[in-house]
Amino acid sequence: MNNVSKSDQGELLQELCRKHGLEPKVVEELIKIEKQCQHMERRLGISDALKRCILDSLKTPERVSDER
Repeated sequence: MNNVSKSDQGELLQELCRKHGLEPKVVEELIKIEKQCQHMERRLGISDALKRCILDSLKTPERVSDER
């Protein structure tokens, strides 16, 4: 069993995201998507869901206004 507490997991996620320049909310969403598909026999659509999550995270207000 995993002996790491939820608060320790949160701190570790924050540290890793800071170290690698990632947004913790995006990583949490990617983990959530993976967990939702975890027990599926065929994980149909997981690639699209992960890609959509990543692309949505890249659409900052500045980038959206630049695209117009």
